[in-house]
Amino acid sequence: MRVTFAFSALLGVACAAVASPPGRVIVLGFDGADAALTEKLLAEGKLPHLAALASKGGYARLTPTVPAQTPVSWATFTTGRDPGGTQIFDFLRRDPQTYMPTFAVAEERKAKFLLGTANRPAVTAAFVLAGLLLAYWLARRLRRRRPWLHALPVAVV
Repeated sequence: MRVTFAFSALLGVACAAVASPPGRVIVLGFDGADAALTEKLLAEGKLPHLAALASKGGYARLTPTVPAQTPVSWATFTTGRDPGGTQIFDFLRRDPQTYMPTFAVAEERKAKFLLGTANRPAVTAAFVLAGLLLAYWLARRLRRRRPWLHALPVAVV
């Protein structure tokens, strides 16, 4: 049975020594690692760096989710919601209409791109307005008598 655990170190004392704001937390999560084996290796002195972190901060086992699978566990860990709340129960999920499997953590779909065909008029208008404002600002900066007249060629182009 795989047990997912997190090795966490609260570095408040170390952070205060270097004048950093207190209360920062570093969480090291080892997906699929056996907590019992890790604790045995820590006790034998075979993981000195992890032992040093544990002595400065903390070490805790996390109870695995049901089902104990990677996407379910990490979604629960990062959101604080159970699998019913995240709607992630497996690596895959099935479309109820077609029963086709898809990836559970992300959804593939087509989205309108910023400079897509539907956005061209708005983007063009924004660039023209930005050009006019820049030309007007530059003309005023150069102390022209009628700055709006110098900005007019930008609007024509």
